[in-house]
Amino acid sequence: MEHGSRLERLRQGLEGRARDHLLVTHPANVAWLTGCHAHGAVVLVGPDRCRVLLDGRATRAWRDRLAGPFEVAVLGPEGLGDAVARLLGRARGTLAFEPDGLDWWQAVALSRSLPDGWALDAAGGDVECLRRRKDAGEIRLLSELAREACRLRDEAARRLRDGQAEDRVTAAILEGIAASGSLPAFPPIVARGLDTLDLHPAGRRPMRRPPGIALVDLGLARGGMNSDVACSVRLPGHGRANMPLLLEVAEAAFQAALEALVPGARAAAVASAAGQVLRRHGLEVRHDTGHGIGLQVHEAPWIAEDSPDTIEAGMVVCLEPGAYHPALGGARREEMVLVTERGGLVLGSVAADARPLV
Repeated sequence: MEHGSRLERLRQGLEGRARDHLLVTHPANVAWLTGCHAHGAVVLVGPDRCRVLLDGRATRAWRDRLAGPFEVAVLGPEGLGDAVARLLGRARGTLAFEPDGLDWWQAVALSRSLPDGWALDAAGGDVECLRRRKDAGEIRLLSELAREACRLRDEAARRLRDGQAEDRVTAAILEGIAASGSLPAFPPIVARGLDTLDLHPAGRRPMRRPPGIALVDLGLARGGMNSDVACSVRLPGHGRANMPLLLEVAEAAFQAALEALVPGARAAAVASAAGQVLRRHGLEVRHDTGHGIGLQVHEAPWIAEDSPDTIEAGMVVCLEPGAYHPALGGARREEMVLVTERGGLVLGSVAADARPLV
């Protein structure tokens, strides 16, 4: 991974915002910037030096693994605030920090420990903005994870069509993830009938009618990256009159979002493109159209009708519009999509033609 160039891009952004130092505390941001995933690691980025603060044991483990521009500093028993104050010294300036990575007490201790002449500024988002655009290594790994996830998703869909129970399908997914040398990015979701109305079903409802539709949602995690894909399956012999239409609407909403996903587009416009398809068929928009993915399963940019984000080439997003009917259930297709200069490219899709995967 290109950690050195990432640090330089971050420093350029800090200089443009007139920030002297940035304390990076969110675990995903620390890992993206330095490659260090030790528990409790924080990074103090200055104009000339970048120190990774670790406890004693982690310091011994990571000292020789963080090469180039990164220095290792011991986070001793005095706590984060005193350690940062010691590294800042007696110069004057502004220390920006990520509020999401600190609890309230840590923020208070940090404020009280700063040397005279230093101001504290809660200003997260610097690293997240850079993380949105993936580099070549990240795209390769995300593509691999997407392909493996799509393969497992299609195998699970076949098992559901063959009548296998949800717990057996879930077990097969977990076995497949382990066999690929990965971990689950989140607990796999396998649901039938009205349970598919929920974006993340928590449990089975009593069946009031034969389940005509099923949902598979899964992801893999490896090398710090994640995948997330889903599809809906029409179960043979159930809901012949209505299920195909519900699946077709979900597919049409997905295609509308995919067509709108071009560099320079507002994320809100991408979500609106999918929402218009759903509303045209008398269906409500029950959740966001998508999200970014990478070190976290859900990260910026947010593909929602109230999102302020702008789509850029190099982003990888999950598009997942869904068509939901309270008496039938929900249909959803979720794919990982790379934003290229020409538009969205579906990663890992096993479809040989333009037919819907559902």
